Parts: sequence; C-alpha cells; structure tokens
Amino acid sequence: MPASHFNDLMNERLTATCSIIAQIKLNDAKATIIINLCPSLSLPGKPYD
Repeated sequence: MPASHFNDLMNERLTATCSIIAQIKLNDAKATIIINLCPSLSLPGKPYD
C-alpha cells in the first residue's frame, strides 16, 4: 500500500474520531446545561430542591 494512501486513511480515521469526540463533548455540555437549568428534574434518588 503506498504511503500517501496510508496517510489518507489515517487522516480519515483521525477526523472521524475527532468528530465523534466533539459530538460526545457537545452532548455532555448540553446535559450539564439542562441539569443546571432544571434542578427539579434531578435524577431519582436525589432530593428535589
């Protein structure tokens, strides 16, 4: 397999992985914001404010 082709494959993998990580971080941030804005929707087991 030519080196340039291998590099293209690695770049594609890297880009895909980075976008997945970015997606997860975004979802975490959204969840944190929602939890902070709606304390009454706390998880079961937590006392309601």
